[in-house]
Amino acid sequence: MFLVVLFSSCLKTSPVDPQLALTLTQQAEDLFRIQDYSGAATTMAAAVAADPANLPLSLRLGELYEFTDRPDKALAVYAVISMDIGTAASLRDEASYRAALLLLLKLDRPGEAGTFLDRLPAKSPRRGDGEGVRMLVSGDPRRALILFNELSQHPLEQSVGARVAYHAALCFGRLNSLPEAFAALYQAINLAGTSIIARDIERYNDELKKRESAI
Repeated sequence: MFLVVLFSSCLKTSPVDPQLALTLTQQAEDLFRIQDYSGAATTMAAAVAADPANLPLSLRLGELYEFTDRPDKALAVYAVISMDIGTAASLRDEASYRAALLLLLKLDRPGEAGTFLDRLPAKSPRRGDGEGVRMLVSGDPRRALILFNELSQHPLEQSVGARVAYHAALCFGRLNSLPEAFAALYQAINLAGTSIIARDIERYNDELKKRESAI
């Protein structure tokens, strides 16, 4: 809760200027394209401060914080969006989904993930994927794989499909089934594009290659 209050208070320190926010957003995306992720995050934070009601900008800021390995900052951003009842349900769901995954996979705080998972529709793919990741981190990768396989049988948004495949790869890796892990990663990277999940996939692919070479 402290992180949420801190992020919210930071948004109120600058005058609202949507046009400035648009200019800064364009600059941030230009920096992102040349892989200056830190500069992109700093510039996007200024854009959010200039237009704090524009929650899609905040969602993008959270993603840039993930790119710069600042999961606590990303979580604070996602938590604010997930509790904003005035914004679109799809945006709240995406923020809750990302917050839950951060808590489960990057912050090692699985006990807090349920708060965000419970905000997702019960039978939604995001909820199912989050529950599968919770099974994985609790030590049950086989059960998680069953759920990920069920999810993959249905049409999924591209970003969700990428995450489901990546999380399946994590399960196979946990089970030391490296060929299956690489196959799942290949599927994930083809869906991920340039999103934050692409970076996680690349890092895990490098980890698996090191494990494979050590065999």
